[in-house]
Amino acid sequence: MRTLLAVLAGYLVMSLLVFGLLTGVYLAAGPEFAFQPGRYDVSLGWAVVMIVVGIDAALVGGFVAHRLAPSPRTLQALAALVVVLGLTMAMASLNAPEDPALAVRDGTVGSMDAMMRARTPTWAAVVNPVLGVVGGCVGGWLSGKVRAAKR
Repeated sequence: MRTLLAVLAGYLVMSLLVFGLLTGVYLAAGPEFAFQPGRYDVSLGWAVVMIVVGIDAALVGGFVAHRLAPSPRTLQALAALVVVLGLTMAMASLNAPEDPALAVRDGTVGSMDAMMRARTPTWAAVVNPVLGVVGGCVGGWLSGKVRAAKR
């Protein structure tokens, strides 16, 4: 039970950090940075921001999960959850029907509307869960190093 709660806490931390940080960056940088001109296709700059934020969030989530339940099984379960949910979300976004009317962007776009309409490149949608697993495992490893250093 402790492992399950630790995994859920780690994933929740990851999700909240990704949502909060990407919302903050979007509000600071605006839609012209996040999207290609006149479209909802994300820019290369935004894809890079997504990757950096995702790795950072995964590091913290792995650290939290491992601190709460320090065992390899915790990180394995967290990695499995990240892969399953990440690839499920990637498949859903990649298989979304193409509606040309929804692809055109004009004027100011609120952060929630941007999040719902953003079209992520295939490579970013697939790479994010992989980097989430790596980041989560490294975060757990760092947690073990901190725990060992305190002894």
